[in-house]
Amino acid sequence: MRKEISTSIYSFRDLIENNCIYVDKTKYLYDAITTAKGQYFCARPRRFGKSLTISTLEAIFSGQKDLFKDCYICKETDYKWEEYPIIHLDFGRANVLSIDLLSSWLVQTLKTIAGKYGVDVNNEDPALLFGELIETLYHKNQKGVVVLIDEYDKPIMEHLENESEAETFRDFMEAFYQMIKGYEQYERFVFMTGVIKFAKLSIFSKLNSLTDISMDKKYACMFG
Repeated sequence: MRKEISTSIYSFRDLIENNCIYVDKTKYLYDAITTAKGQYFCARPRRFGKSLTISTLEAIFSGQKDLFKDCYICKETDYKWEEYPIIHLDFGRANVLSIDLLSSWLVQTLKTIAGKYGVDVNNEDPALLFGELIETLYHKNQKGVVVLIDEYDKPIMEHLENESEAETFRDFMEAFYQMIKGYEQYERFVFMTGVIKFAKLSIFSKLNSLTDISMDKKYACMFG
């Protein structure tokens, strides 16, 4: 059957179900997810397939084996296809015009995820809510939580022309991202993407277990 080429679909499920061409990257993903408590960061330019990679990881950790029947991870490995609780945050969808709007988006998104898994969370501060959700999902499912974050840097990138605003958003995001380190005992896997690595953002100084694969030859062909 003839397959279509799509440049506008960022969902792995949609790509497969619409019979579109998918360049199989699951060998790289398999290598990453089979590392004990893997935590990764990767920077790539826009339209290099970062969102599709996050979507593919979400499908894998959701146990959607049927979507991968023609892929390396299904045909060439003994992957167990367990389902894990997933926190997927796509900052490309966030309203970052102000800290208040970003905060509201985060609280709403995290509470929507909590509702999906049938757990109650009480915090209204985004960072505290993030940590609470990770721990609560772990205890309910008795499995490590998968954290997938796309376009982690958008809240800062959108304000680079105003140094004061950029620093305000940087401080806000530092407090949020450091929850990943604080709750790593409850995590199964972490993967973050962005366009650039901000050297001064505390995530890269405090998250010393976060492996930056941006320039790693092993993962050179993982995107694009």
